[in-house]
Amino acid sequence: MQQAEERVPSFFRHQGNLNIYAHLVRKIDPNLTPLEHAYGGGGREVFLVEEKGKLYILKYANLRYNSINGQRLRNEIAGLSLCKDLEAVQNLVRIYTGPEEIEAILKEPVQGVPLRKSAPHIKRKTKKELIAAVAYLHSHGFAGLDIGSPNIIVNLDGLAKIIDLDNGIFFSEDAQREESFRRICSQDLIQLERLFRENET
Repeated sequence: MQQAEERVPSFFRHQGNLNIYAHLVRKIDPNLTPLEHAYGGGGREVFLVEEKGKLYILKYANLRYNSINGQRLRNEIAGLSLCKDLEAVQNLVRIYTGPEEIEAILKEPVQGVPLRKSAPHIKRKTKKELIAAVAYLHSHGFAGLDIGSPNIIVNLDGLAKIIDLDNGIFFSEDAQREESFRRICSQDLIQLERLFRENET
């Protein structure tokens, strides 16, 4: 088996004191072994964990700290569930429900680095897949995705995935007919094209 350090996505390395949070991971699921703490704040924590030799991303929301955390987690579940068959979006593996409502999700990890100027150049086919994924979400009324560099990961082969959808919002059918919805969708695509241009230079 590879050493854990070799398998950890680069943005996880040395970014938090894991010992403080290990008990939280085991409380959510005793079958998970915490490896790294990526980031946290505002009652939201993200961990790299292992189960039966496989790596996963665990995202936790402290609902008592801030009720908005629960809504953002539900938003991400909705978005990831829509994209479960799309190559360009991270896979949702499991949902954990606490005493009152959903409190954590488990996702497949994505190896690589944030998509930016210094990252490996993204493949043309992958660009089309990313654009198609965003358009697919828009067609189901899910928009406002905050498609920034930290939320798209590209690997050495030029393949990339969207890894975070918790800023996205579902718009009603009536709202989708409004000009404001079209502007939000347009902004999502503009952000994506900007990342592509920066990556090409």
